[in-house]
Amino acid sequence: MLAPLKQHLFNVLSEINDVVWCIDATTFELLYTNEACFSLWGYNPSQMMNDQSIFFNSLHPEDIEKWKQGISDAIKLGRSYNEFRIIHKNKTIKYIQGDAIYKTGSGRLPDTITGITTDVTYIHEANKFLSTKNAELEFTLAELNSIKSDNIKVGNLLQSYQKAIDSNIICSITDKRGIITYVNNNFCNISKYSKEELIGKNHRIINSKYHPREYFEEMWQNISDGKMWNGEIKNKAKDGSYYWVDTVIIPLKNNNDNIDGYLSLRIQIDDKKKLEEDREKYLMTIEDMLFMVSHEIRKPISSCQGIIHLLKEGIPTKEGDYFSYISHLLESTTELDVYSRKLNDYLQNNIRR
Repeated sequence: MLAPLKQHLFNVLSEINDVVWCIDATTFELLYTNEACFSLWGYNPSQMMNDQSIFFNSLHPEDIEKWKQGISDAIKLGRSYNEFRIIHKNKTIKYIQGDAIYKTGSGRLPDTITGITTDVTYIHEANKFLSTKNAELEFTLAELNSIKSDNIKVGNLLQSYQKAIDSNIICSITDKRGIITYVNNNFCNISKYSKEELIGKNHRIINSKYHPREYFEEMWQNISDGKMWNGEIKNKAKDGSYYWVDTVIIPLKNNNDNIDGYLSLRIQIDDKKKLEEDREKYLMTIEDMLFMVSHEIRKPISSCQGIIHLLKEGIPTKEGDYFSYISHLLESTTELDVYSRKLNDYLQNNIRR
Protein backbone atom coordinates (compact mmCIF):
# COMPACT_ATOMS: atom_id res chain seq x y z
CA MET A 1 0.00 0.00 0.00
CA LEU A 2 2.73 2.47 0.99
CA ALA A 3 5.10 1.72 -1.88
CA PRO A 4 2.54 2.37 -4.68
CA LEU A 5 1.36 5.58 -2.99
CA LYS A 6 4.93 6.79 -2.58
CA GLN A 7 5.69 6.01 -6.22
CA HIS A 8 2.49 7.76 -7.31
CA LEU A 9 3.51 10.92 -5.46
CA PHE A 10 7.00 10.81 -6.96
CA ASN A 11 5.52 10.39 -10.45
CA VAL A 12 3.30 13.45 -9.96
CA LEU A 13 6.15 15.57 -8.57
CA SER A 14 8.38 14.58 -11.48
CA GLU A 15 5.87 16.15 -13.89
CA ILE A 16 5.79 19.52 -12.09
CA ASN A 17 7.68 22.36 -13.81
CA ASP A 18 8.72 24.04 -10.55
CA VAL A 19 11.43 22.58 -8.33
CA VAL A 20 10.04 20.77 -5.26
CA TRP A 21 12.66 20.02 -2.60
CA CYS A 22 13.11 18.89 0.99
CA ILE A 23 16.14 19.41 3.26
CA ASP A 24 17.08 18.38 6.78
CA ALA A 25 16.45 21.51 8.89
CA THR A 26 19.44 20.74 11.10
CA THR A 27 22.17 19.60 8.70
CA PHE A 28 20.73 21.25 5.52
CA GLU A 29 21.27 17.93 3.74
CA LEU A 30 19.17 17.67 0.57
CA LEU A 31 16.74 14.78 1.11
CA TYR A 32 14.68 15.06 -2.06
CA THR A 33 14.29 17.11 -5.25
CA ASN A 34 12.30 16.48 -8.42
CA GLU A 35 13.39 16.41 -12.05
CA ALA A 36 12.72 20.14 -12.55
CA CYS A 37 16.01 20.92 -10.80
CA PHE A 38 17.81 20.17 -14.08
CA SER A 39 16.41 23.27 -15.81
CA LEU A 40 17.41 25.53 -12.90
CA TRP A 41 20.80 24.11 -11.97
CA GLY A 42 21.82 21.94 -14.93
CA TYR A 43 22.15 18.87 -12.70
CA ASN A 44 19.72 15.94 -12.26
CA PRO A 45 18.33 14.95 -8.83
CA SER A 46 20.82 12.12 -8.21
CA GLN A 47 23.74 14.45 -8.93
CA MET A 48 22.32 17.08 -6.59
CA MET A 49 21.83 14.59 -3.72
CA ASN A 50 25.12 12.74 -4.24
CA ASP A 51 27.09 15.98 -4.21
CA GLN A 52 25.58 18.23 -1.54
CA SER A 53 28.03 21.02 -2.40
CA ILE A 54 26.38 21.68 -5.80
CA PHE A 55 23.54 23.72 -4.34
CA PHE A 56 25.62 25.79 -1.93
CA ASN A 57 28.29 26.47 -4.56
CA SER A 58 25.57 27.62 -6.97
CA LEU A 59 24.34 30.41 -4.67
CA HIS A 60 25.28 33.85 -5.97
CA PRO A 61 27.96 35.23 -3.59
CA GLU A 62 25.94 38.39 -2.99
CA ASP A 63 22.79 36.42 -2.06
CA ILE A 64 24.18 33.78 0.35
CA GLU A 65 23.16 35.76 3.44
CA LYS A 66 19.69 36.39 1.95
CA TRP A 67 19.23 32.63 1.45
CA LYS A 68 20.38 31.90 5.03
CA GLN A 69 17.94 34.51 6.35
CA GLY A 70 15.11 32.86 4.42
CA ILE A 71 15.89 29.46 5.96
CA SER A 72 16.14 31.06 9.41
CA ASP A 73 12.74 32.74 8.94
CA ALA A 74 11.18 29.42 7.87
CA ILE A 75 12.43 27.75 11.07
CA LYS A 76 11.32 30.62 13.33
CA LEU A 77 8.02 31.52 11.64
CA GLY A 78 7.04 28.20 10.07
CA ARG A 79 7.13 29.60 6.53
CA SER A 80 9.10 32.09 4.45
CA TYR A 81 9.17 33.59 0.97
CA ASN A 82 12.49 34.55 -0.56
CA GLU A 83 14.04 35.58 -3.86
CA PHE A 84 17.70 35.11 -4.66
CA ARG A 85 20.08 34.32 -7.50
CA ILE A 86 21.88 31.11 -8.41
CA ILE A 87 24.55 30.35 -10.99
CA HIS A 88 23.57 27.64 -13.48
CA LYS A 89 26.02 24.95 -14.54
CA ASN A 90 26.49 26.85 -17.82
CA LYS A 91 27.49 29.99 -15.79
CA THR A 92 24.29 31.93 -16.53
CA ILE A 93 22.56 33.70 -13.62
CA LYS A 94 19.03 32.60 -12.69
CA TYR A 95 16.60 34.55 -10.49
CA ILE A 96 14.45 32.24 -8.39
CA GLN A 97 11.62 32.65 -5.88
CA GLY A 98 11.29 30.16 -3.05
CA ASP A 99 8.42 29.28 -0.72
CA ALA A 100 9.65 27.22 2.24
CA ILE A 101 7.60 25.45 4.96
CA TYR A 102 9.14 24.13 8.20
CA LYS A 103 7.81 20.86 9.67
CA THR A 104 8.78 19.31 12.99
CA GLY A 105 9.85 15.68 12.70
CA SER A 106 8.48 12.73 14.64
CA GLY A 107 10.02 9.40 15.57
CA ARG A 108 12.84 8.68 13.16
CA LEU A 109 11.85 11.55 10.87
CA PRO A 110 14.04 14.68 11.21
CA ASP A 111 12.86 18.28 11.28
CA THR A 112 12.55 19.30 7.64
CA ILE A 113 12.10 22.33 5.42
CA THR A 114 10.06 21.57 2.31
CA GLY A 115 9.54 24.07 -0.45
CA ILE A 116 8.89 24.96 -4.04
CA THR A 117 11.20 27.08 -6.16
CA THR A 118 10.20 28.93 -9.34
CA ASP A 119 12.37 30.40 -12.07
CA VAL A 120 11.45 34.12 -12.32
CA THR A 121 14.36 35.13 -14.55
CA TYR A 122 11.91 36.10 -17.30
CA ILE A 123 10.31 38.70 -14.99
CA HIS A 124 13.67 40.34 -14.30
CA GLU A 125 14.48 40.31 -18.00
CA ALA A 126 11.11 41.97 -18.73
CA ASN A 127 11.76 44.62 -16.06
CA LYS A 128 15.24 45.20 -17.49
CA PHE A 129 13.68 45.64 -20.94
CA LEU A 130 11.16 48.16 -19.56
CA SER A 131 13.94 50.07 -17.74
CA THR A 132 15.89 50.26 -20.99
CA LYS A 133 12.84 51.54 -22.85
CA ASN A 134 12.18 54.11 -20.11
CA ALA A 135 15.78 55.30 -20.36
CA GLU A 136 15.44 55.56 -24.14
CA LEU A 137 12.22 57.52 -23.69
CA GLU A 138 13.84 59.96 -21.26
CA PHE A 139 16.73 60.41 -23.68
CA THR A 140 14.32 61.10 -26.55
CA LEU A 141 12.40 63.67 -24.49
CA ALA A 142 15.65 65.35 -23.53
CA GLU A 143 16.63 65.38 -27.18
CA LEU A 144 13.28 66.95 -28.07
CA ASN A 145 13.81 69.71 -25.51
CA SER A 146 17.32 70.36 -26.75
CA ILE A 147 16.19 70.92 -30.36
CA LYS A 148 12.70 72.34 -29.88
CA SER A 149 13.79 75.70 -31.33
CA ASP A 150 14.20 74.00 -34.70
CA ASN A 151 10.58 73.45 -35.75
CA ILE A 152 11.39 71.29 -38.77
CA LYS A 153 13.55 68.86 -36.80
CA VAL A 154 11.04 68.73 -33.98
CA GLY A 155 8.20 68.06 -36.41
CA ASN A 156 10.03 65.24 -38.15
CA LEU A 157 11.15 63.66 -34.90
CA LEU A 158 7.68 63.89 -33.38
CA GLN A 159 6.12 62.26 -36.41
CA SER A 160 8.63 59.38 -36.33
CA TYR A 161 8.27 58.98 -32.59
CA GLN A 162 4.46 58.99 -32.76
CA LYS A 163 4.51 56.26 -35.42
CA ALA A 164 6.75 54.14 -33.20
CA ILE A 165 4.47 54.63 -30.19
CA ASP A 166 1.25 53.99 -32.12
CA SER A 167 2.53 50.66 -33.41
CA ASN A 168 3.66 49.28 -30.02
CA ILE A 169 2.43 51.34 -27.07
CA ILE A 170 -0.93 52.20 -25.47
CA CYS A 171 -0.69 55.99 -25.23
CA SER A 172 -2.70 58.88 -23.79
CA ILE A 173 -2.10 62.56 -22.96
CA THR A 174 -3.98 64.58 -20.35
CA ASP A 175 -3.95 68.18 -19.19
CA LYS A 176 -2.63 68.98 -15.73
CA ARG A 177 -6.05 68.19 -14.20
CA GLY A 178 -6.01 64.67 -15.66
CA ILE A 179 -8.58 65.33 -18.43
CA ILE A 180 -7.80 63.21 -21.50
CA THR A 181 -6.82 65.29 -24.55
CA TYR A 182 -5.37 62.52 -26.75
CA VAL A 183 -5.50 58.72 -27.06
CA ASN A 184 -3.99 56.52 -29.75
CA ASN A 185 -5.68 53.63 -31.53
CA ASN A 186 -4.14 51.02 -29.21
CA PHE A 187 -5.81 52.73 -26.22
CA CYS A 188 -9.20 52.51 -27.97
CA ASN A 189 -8.67 48.90 -29.03
CA ILE A 190 -7.88 47.62 -25.54
CA SER A 191 -10.39 49.80 -23.63
CA LYS A 192 -13.21 49.23 -26.18
CA TYR A 193 -14.04 52.98 -26.00
CA SER A 194 -13.96 55.28 -29.02
CA LYS A 195 -11.81 58.43 -29.05
CA GLU A 196 -14.98 60.53 -28.80
CA GLU A 197 -15.99 58.66 -25.62
CA LEU A 198 -12.56 59.11 -24.02
CA ILE A 199 -11.47 62.66 -24.86
CA GLY A 200 -12.78 65.11 -22.28
CA LYS A 201 -13.04 62.38 -19.61
CA ASN A 202 -10.46 61.34 -17.03
CA HIS A 203 -8.99 57.88 -16.56
CA ARG A 204 -11.62 56.96 -13.97
CA ILE A 205 -13.66 55.81 -16.98
CA ILE A 206 -11.47 52.66 -17.05
CA ASN A 207 -11.02 52.33 -13.27
CA SER A 208 -11.48 48.69 -12.25
CA LYS A 209 -11.69 49.57 -8.51
CA TYR A 210 -9.04 46.91 -7.93
CA HIS A 211 -6.46 49.27 -6.46
CA PRO A 212 -6.94 51.16 -3.16
CA ARG A 213 -7.44 54.93 -3.29
CA GLU A 214 -4.00 55.45 -1.75
CA TYR A 215 -2.35 53.82 -4.78
CA PHE A 216 -3.50 56.59 -7.13
CA GLU A 217 -3.01 59.32 -4.50
CA GLU A 218 0.66 58.35 -4.32
CA MET A 219 0.84 58.33 -8.13
CA TRP A 220 -0.62 61.85 -8.34
CA GLN A 221 1.73 63.09 -5.63
CA ASN A 222 4.71 61.87 -7.64
CA ILE A 223 3.71 63.27 -11.02
CA SER A 224 2.47 66.56 -9.52
CA ASP A 225 5.98 67.00 -8.09
CA GLY A 226 7.37 66.61 -11.61
CA LYS A 227 8.60 63.04 -11.13
CA MET A 228 8.11 60.13 -13.51
CA TRP A 229 5.89 57.33 -12.13
CA ASN A 230 5.98 53.65 -13.07
CA GLY A 231 3.55 50.97 -11.88
CA GLU A 232 1.18 48.16 -12.81
CA ILE A 233 -2.53 48.97 -13.13
CA LYS A 234 -5.58 46.75 -13.58
CA ASN A 235 -8.16 48.48 -15.81
CA LYS A 236 -11.74 47.71 -16.83
CA ALA A 237 -12.81 47.93 -20.49
CA LYS A 238 -16.19 49.14 -21.71
CA ASP A 239 -17.40 45.55 -22.20
CA GLY A 240 -16.63 44.67 -18.57
CA SER A 241 -13.42 42.74 -19.27
CA TYR A 242 -10.25 43.46 -17.30
CA TYR A 243 -6.69 43.98 -18.48
CA TRP A 244 -3.34 44.74 -16.84
CA VAL A 245 -0.86 47.35 -18.09
CA ASP A 246 2.64 48.35 -17.04
CA THR A 247 2.40 52.15 -17.03
CA VAL A 248 4.90 55.01 -17.23
CA ILE A 249 3.56 58.56 -16.64
CA ILE A 250 5.79 61.52 -17.54
CA PRO A 251 5.01 65.16 -16.66
CA LEU A 252 5.05 67.48 -19.70
CA LYS A 253 6.61 70.85 -18.86
CA ASN A 254 6.60 74.18 -20.70
CA ASN A 255 9.47 76.63 -21.17
CA ASN A 256 8.91 77.97 -17.63
CA ASP A 257 9.32 74.46 -16.21
CA ASN A 258 5.64 74.35 -15.22
CA ILE A 259 3.57 71.21 -15.80
CA ASP A 260 1.13 71.52 -18.70
CA GLY A 261 -0.02 67.89 -18.76
CA TYR A 262 1.01 64.25 -18.58
CA LEU A 263 2.07 61.64 -21.12
CA SER A 264 1.12 58.03 -20.27
CA LEU A 265 2.74 55.06 -22.02
CA ARG A 266 1.61 51.51 -21.35
CA ILE A 267 2.26 47.93 -22.41
CA GLN A 268 -0.22 45.10 -21.80
CA ILE A 269 1.01 42.50 -19.26
CA ASP A 270 -1.95 40.13 -18.92
CA ASP A 271 0.26 37.10 -19.62
CA LYS A 272 2.68 38.07 -16.86
CA LYS A 273 -0.13 38.59 -14.31
CA LYS A 274 -1.75 35.28 -15.31
CA LEU A 275 1.54 33.47 -14.63
CA GLU A 276 1.79 35.14 -11.22
CA GLU A 277 -1.81 34.19 -10.40
CA ASP A 278 -1.31 30.59 -11.56
CA ARG A 279 1.84 30.32 -9.47
CA GLU A 280 0.02 31.50 -6.33
CA LYS A 281 -2.79 28.97 -6.88
CA TYR A 282 -0.19 26.30 -7.55
CA LEU A 283 1.63 27.07 -4.28
CA MET A 284 -1.64 26.80 -2.37
CA THR A 285 -2.31 23.43 -4.00
CA ILE A 286 1.15 22.14 -3.07
CA GLU A 287 0.71 23.40 0.50
CA ASP A 288 -2.67 21.62 0.80
CA MET A 289 -1.12 18.43 -0.57
CA LEU A 290 1.78 18.62 1.91
CA PHE A 291 -0.68 19.18 4.76
CA MET A 292 -2.73 16.16 3.68
CA VAL A 293 0.36 13.97 3.48
CA SER A 294 1.85 15.14 6.80
CA HIS A 295 -1.38 14.98 8.83
CA GLU A 296 -3.90 12.52 7.41
CA ILE A 297 -1.53 9.91 6.01
CA ARG A 298 1.19 10.07 8.67
CA LYS A 299 -1.21 8.98 11.44
CA PRO A 300 -2.13 5.51 10.05
CA ILE A 301 1.46 5.01 8.85
CA SER A 302 2.80 5.68 12.35
CA SER A 303 0.19 3.32 13.79
CA CYS A 304 1.18 0.55 11.35
CA GLN A 305 4.87 1.04 12.08
CA GLY A 306 4.27 0.87 15.83
CA ILE A 307 2.27 -2.37 15.61
CA ILE A 308 4.77 -3.96 13.21
CA HIS A 309 7.58 -3.05 15.62
CA LEU A 310 5.75 -4.70 18.54
CA LEU A 311 5.11 -7.85 16.49
CA LYS A 312 8.72 -7.95 15.36
CA GLU A 313 9.96 -7.70 18.95
CA GLY A 314 7.57 -10.46 20.00
CA ILE A 315 6.18 -8.39 22.87
CA PRO A 316 2.63 -9.89 23.09
CA THR A 317 2.49 -12.94 25.33
CA LYS A 318 -1.12 -13.95 24.74
CA GLU A 319 -2.76 -15.19 21.59
CA GLY A 320 -5.50 -12.58 21.98
CA ASP A 321 -2.89 -9.80 21.85
CA TYR A 322 -1.93 -10.82 18.33
CA PHE A 323 -5.53 -10.67 17.17
CA SER A 324 -5.89 -7.23 18.77
CA TYR A 325 -2.76 -5.95 17.00
CA ILE A 326 -3.88 -7.43 13.68
CA SER A 327 -7.28 -5.76 14.11
CA HIS A 328 -5.60 -2.38 14.72
CA LEU A 329 -3.31 -2.98 11.74
CA LEU A 330 -6.29 -3.69 9.44
CA GLU A 331 -8.05 -0.60 10.74
CA SER A 332 -4.99 1.58 10.02
CA THR A 333 -4.44 0.15 6.53
CA THR A 334 -8.12 0.73 5.71
CA GLU A 335 -7.75 4.31 6.92
CA LEU A 336 -4.61 4.67 4.82
CA ASP A 337 -6.40 3.35 1.76
CA VAL A 338 -9.18 5.93 2.19
CA TYR A 339 -6.67 8.78 2.57
CA SER A 340 -4.62 7.60 -0.41
CA ARG A 341 -7.75 7.61 -2.58
CA LYS A 342 -8.60 11.11 -1.36
CA LEU A 343 -5.08 12.25 -2.15
CA ASN A 344 -5.22 10.67 -5.61
CA ASP A 345 -8.53 12.43 -6.35
CA TYR A 346 -7.09 15.71 -5.09
CA LEU A 347 -4.02 15.37 -7.30
CA GLN A 348 -6.13 14.51 -10.34
CA ASN A 349 -8.37 17.56 -9.79
CA ASN A 350 -5.65 20.08 -8.97
CA ILE A 351 -2.06 19.24 -9.86
CA ARG A 352 -2.69 17.79 -13.34
CA ARG A 353 -5.52 20.06 -14.32
